[in-house]
Amino acid sequence: MNAGKFYNANIVILAGDLTGKMLIPIVKNPDGSYTATYMGQEKVAKNDQELGALQERIRFSGYYYFETDQAELQRYQSGELDINAKFKEQVAVVIERWIDMIEKHLQGTGIRCFMMPGNDDDPIVDPIIAKSDYVINPANEILRLDDHHEMISIPNSNMTPWKCPRDIPEEELQTRIETLTSKVTDMKNCVFNIHVPPYGTGIDLAPLLDAELHPQAGQMIPVGSKAVLEAMKKYQPLLGLHGHIHESRGAVKVGRTVCINPGSEYAEGLLHGAVVNLSEKGLKSYNLTQG
Repeated sequence: MNAGKFYNANIVILAGDLTGKMLIPIVKNPDGSYTATYMGQEKVAKNDQELGALQERIRFSGYYYFETDQAELQRYQSGELDINAKFKEQVAVVIERWIDMIEKHLQGTGIRCFMMPGNDDDPIVDPIIAKSDYVINPANEILRLDDHHEMISIPNSNMTPWKCPRDIPEEELQTRIETLTSKVTDMKNCVFNIHVPPYGTGIDLAPLLDAELHPQAGQMIPVGSKAVLEAMKKYQPLLGLHGHIHESRGAVKVGRTVCINPGSEYAEGLLHGAVVNLSEKGLKSYNLTQG
């Protein structure tokens, strides 16, 4: 929200993985204190001030929380209450709050705002974004950035070990790319805003996992999309904007196409991004940013 103004941007893009991955119960104890377990540690809040600080730490880590008591928690643990429904409820609350803040912060500035889900994001976020008369979800569309540049946007990834909501087979990803590229009028000035980076380019390296999905220290492998790589080679657009792999911050060229992955360290309180300057003649400059 602040970056757009700070960099004097015409457009801001948040392109995927908008939502957190964990819901933390904050359990009220008989003595009035609260207990929560996250990051492998038990945290205790003894008063309202400590409770507020605990809630803030959980949200700062990118997680969600809800207040409960031991009896209700047991109903969730037994399956009597639907913990997945509770998780989606919290996701919706936070996304709605963010969009409200974005509208108050940026509407009227002349800055256009694109917010696209990623493979991790449940479909419930799409109708929430769609309700905004300012924030635009470009997913599965071809849109004009200005008089000279079009942008295609795809929120999906090739299949991951976690079977995320928008993971799809490479063949389907290729079909979606082809469907959108068929509508592009000027490919040399087109931006490919595709959540998953192209395979084997160095901006798609993630930890090798064992059979229990535990990362193997020091062992990184390419996990990007081969369909995206082939599309970049085939169409040679002006620019590729990617995310998905938090550990692979960087920029690389595939032929003439510059592909960028700003990476992510949100849990450490760092905002990673990329500032890209486009002109009528092409890509003027780009810089990876951190703040």
